[in-house]
Amino acid sequence: MKWALIRATIIAALAACLCGPADAHTYRNSEFGMMIPLPAGFPVCRTPPDRHDHGPVIFLDRLAKGDCENVASQRYIGVFGNFNSTYLTLDNLYRDLCREGPAHRCSPAPPDLTIRGWRSRAGRAEADGGWMVIQVFALTGTSHRDTEPSGVDYSFVLHTRKERLDDDLKVFRRVLAGSRLWRTTLPFEARATAKPSG
Repeated sequence: MKWALIRATIIAALAACLCGPADAHTYRNSEFGMMIPLPAGFPVCRTPPDRHDHGPVIFLDRLAKGDCENVASQRYIGVFGNFNSTYLTLDNLYRDLCREGPAHRCSPAPPDLTIRGWRSRAGRAEADGGWMVIQVFALTGTSHRDTEPSGVDYSFVLHTRKERLDDDLKVFRRVLAGSRLWRTTLPFEARATAKPSG
């Protein structure tokens, strides 16, 4: 369910996003506590001011203009931050990646995909037509076990094709290595409505 929510949110946000080449080298979001490097020369979709901003989407085709309304047919890196108001755990997030549908086949992610300084877990799901998703999940907060909830959950998504995996993975690793997360607690309004995940 969580991966479906993340994907739906990215698609919905992109439908109204402002696309263009990155005019700054860093994306910052103080609400969810993240600073994400924007690799030079790649088009970036940004959430317009009247929408809730959960993170940037970086298109991986330098020559083509990112089609923000048709993200499923694009190679991209998406970053998504969300308050963990349903008590998600790393185990929950990983399992949800493999529940996308019968066309998806899960396998281990490439090695050493982590978020520096935080508990994280990576997975890979392959779909028909040569598409694949590699996702790195991170939780910030006080829990030190993958089975316990934490304050904010983050998803770093690489959506690519098998033949472009090596090149796109290099860019993905740079984004992961340069990203900084710092939000460790839920705001009061999110804590008040938090419910255990089922």
